[in-house]
Formats: sequence, structure tokens, C-alpha cells
Amino acid sequence: MLITGLALEELKRHACDLPESFGLDRKIDRAVANRAVSQREAQGLHRDAREVKQLYSRYANRGLSVSEYRTLERRVAAITARLHEERRDRDGRRG
Repeated sequence: MLITGLALEELKRHACDLPESFGLDRKIDRAVANRAVSQREAQGLHRDAREVKQLYSRYANRGLSVSEYRTLERRVAAITARLHEERRDRDGRRG
């Protein structure tokens, strides 16, 4: 995919702090502290967040393309949506 100058600058600006900017671990820990999700649910969410960070590290070693950045964004959005669902279901089980 051809990256325009503006898209490249946006990637450079966001790519260096991408894993930290997600804030997934912090959001999950806060949900546990507020008893909105169980420890079991949090473990699964933390595992998924760790996988995203590992994927980011693999991508970042070669340089992050637009499609890789979008893949990471989609995965983070999916984890965030699941966290929201887990907060609402109150069943203590994952999924």
C-alpha cells in the first residue's frame, strides 16, 4: 500500500507510543478494582492485550505499515468492546 506523506507522519507520531497509548492494562485493572469484572475475565483480557503488544513489537521491528497499524487498532477495539461487554454481563465468566 502506498503511504501518503500525511499518513506517514501520523504513523510516526503514533507508532512510537502505540502500546502505551492503548491503555488496555490500565482499563482492565480499573475494572477489576471497581469489581466490574472478575479476576478470571481480567486474566483473559490481559492475555489478549499482551498478544497485541507482542504483535506490535514484531511489526515495529520492520517498521509499521498502514495495514499493520489498522490491524492493531482493530484488535484494540475488539478488546475494548469485550471489556465493555464483560462489565455489563456480571456473570464472572469470560465471553
